[in-house]
Amino acid sequence: EEAMTDIYLVILSDGTHELYQKFSGGVHHLFRGTWTLTETVLEGIYNDLTPWLASYNVCISEDKTTLTLTAVQDNESSMVFVRESIPDSVRNTCIIEVKS
Repeated sequence: EEAMTDIYLVILSDGTHELYQKFSGGVHHLFRGTWTLTETVLEGIYNDLTPWLASYNVCISEDKTTLTLTAVQDNESSMVFVRESIPDSVRNTCIIEVKS
């Protein structure tokens, strides 16, 4: 059974990212870092220099409302992100894990 995780990913044009992640229960944790895109492969590093767990193939829907990230290593685990605003309740209550 897969663990339920609630994730908001912010990819900024300056090459930085914010990842708000909530595991079963609790509040969101904010991780910041940088990202790179080489052709269609997205990779990231957190501000404490820890790399993301995987590199991801990127697929953006034609209407630009969804982003699908598929792990390069196994090509099976994928995440679909829907373009939406991050709720203030998430931004205001998150625990900042990696300070920039």
